[in-house]
Amino acid sequence: MALTRKQFAVLEVLVAAEDRLPHRHTTGGGDGGGDGG
Repeated sequence: MALTRKQFAVLEVLVAAEDRLPHRHTTGGGDGGGDGG
């Protein structure tokens, strides 16, 4: 499962955004984003 540079950059942004959330409870961006709203 190879990631393109663009996909990798998007993942880095998502992970960085999740790290800034004070109430993150999962490492899965999908679930965390949905609950955070």
